[in-house]
Amino acid sequence: MESNRFGLYPVTGGEPLLIPGISATDWPLRFNSDGTALFVSEAGAPFAAGLRIVRLDLATGRREPILEITPPDSKGLRWQDVDITSNGGSYLYSYFRFLSELDIIDGLR
Repeated sequence: MESNRFGLYPVTGGEPLLIPGISATDWPLRFNSDGTALFVSEAGAPFAAGLRIVRLDLATGRREPILEITPPDSKGLRWQDVDITSNGGSYLYSYFRFLSELDIIDGLR
């Protein structure tokens, strides 16, 4: 797992501050209301059945699970978007569903 894929870049310029504890499979969503943490999505892959949102402490890299989202029917699911409010009290998500059919025909010549 690659860490420090994301950094905090000062608006006034200078070197980025690497975020401890962030991994290559994390996707940053939003800073918390006081700017001390970052909510990230831990979706393992774009075709994963569910995803987890954690609060990542920017000073220590400590991860605190906030919620897990698993739609009732995960067949053909592909995540499109997820977001959370800065206080972690509300969230939204959307996804696509890719379904197809396979027809098997016997006896053709």
